[in-house]
Amino acid sequence: GNNNSNSLLARLFTPREHARLKGVPEEVIDGLSTTVAHEVLGQSVIYSVFVEIATAIGNHFLSLLSEDVTINNSLRN
Repeated sequence: GNNNSNSLLARLFTPREHARLKGVPEEVIDGLSTTVAHEVLGQSVIYSVFVEIATAIGNHFLSLLSEDVTINNSLRN
């Protein structure tokens, strides 16, 4: 028969290669089994975009907290 598969030409990415391709720090998958690491990476978002959005949200909450502290301090005086 016609066998088009050649194990020398095709292989799966390692979890580290998968993380690098997606721009995810390898520390995210450290200690995970190969299967779990690929599952985590397979469900991932674009890491750099996630970091930017999470940072913006965190900074917004921090600004709200500092406003709240300022309001609370002014009420005490």
